[in-house]
Amino acid sequence: PVVVVGVGVEPDKPYTELQRLIEAFNIPMIDTPKSKGTLPARHPLFAGTIGLSRTDPVYEILDESDCIIAVGFDVVELVKPWDQKQSLIWIANWANQDPRISCEVEYVGNMPTLLNTLCETLDITIDTAWGENRIAEFRYKQQSLPLPAPQTNRMLPQDVLKAIRDHTPDDVVMTTDVGSHKIFTALNWQAQQSNSYFVSNGLSAMGFGLTSAIAAAKITDKLTICITGDAGLAMVMGELALLVDHNLPVVVVVMNDAALDLIRSAQQRRGRSVFGTEFTNPDYEYIARAYRLDYRRAQSAEDCGQAIQYARASHKPLLVEAMIDPIGYPTTVKA
Repeated sequence: PVVVVGVGVEPDKPYTELQRLIEAFNIPMIDTPKSKGTLPARHPLFAGTIGLSRTDPVYEILDESDCIIAVGFDVVELVKPWDQKQSLIWIANWANQDPRISCEVEYVGNMPTLLNTLCETLDITIDTAWGENRIAEFRYKQQSLPLPAPQTNRMLPQDVLKAIRDHTPDDVVMTTDVGSHKIFTALNWQAQQSNSYFVSNGLSAMGFGLTSAIAAAKITDKLTICITGDAGLAMVMGELALLVDHNLPVVVVVMNDAALDLIRSAQQRRGRSVFGTEFTNPDYEYIARAYRLDYRRAQSAEDCGQAIQYARASHKPLLVEAMIDPIGYPTTVKA
């Protein structure tokens, strides 16, 4: 079996009951972008995230399973059409409809109560090669995949995300804008707590990254990281003033590749000329200075790490210009 959780885990918050269930029966858990952190990413039964592309790596685990326990799951979060043939147990506080997905059993009600009852009444034997053993094998395989070499004085998106994770606490809030960086971050960000990752999935509204980071930091006063593309930041650049006006602990990491990479890649995959998706960026140091923001330029993981450490120590807003090579994105066309 495998557990798949989705956006509907709120507002019931069945986090403790979910963890109890999967640990009791050694069941892998998969989340969707809006439910990241339901199970800490470091947990040995956390398999990964689906919903960003048709080839998300963790579909490998989902396809191998023979029973799906869907908890607060809504296929609206998925890019790939839901066509899994396994038996499915539906657990949510709303009816299985709009759209309805095929299931063997449907439990509608308070999710913590339902999960506790399921845990107490299940009588199953799990293959010893499944669960933690299978997830360890899967993680090793994914971590062993070679990464492309970035251009000179550029770094991979992987370097940025690792540096942020290595230098932030478990309760850091992460928001992402829309584009190649959204797909990459939603797949790979290691969320360790629930309700700490925010993304516009579905509507995919550019400009969401910075504005949601402002709201999150205003409410929580926690260190908040905003991963945004250069085009997404350009659409809401004036909101940088709010970071200073409210002295919010937000680190805006602008992924500078001077392109709408997701659209450019779509043009390339279709064999079309690249048109209207590459542009000249402003001088972000001068932009930061104009808004009286601290600024750091990062060309390596070490640069990123130092910038994050500075932001944590100062608890002040910071603009980080991350000079990236988009070749590391899963959606970018490789030469």
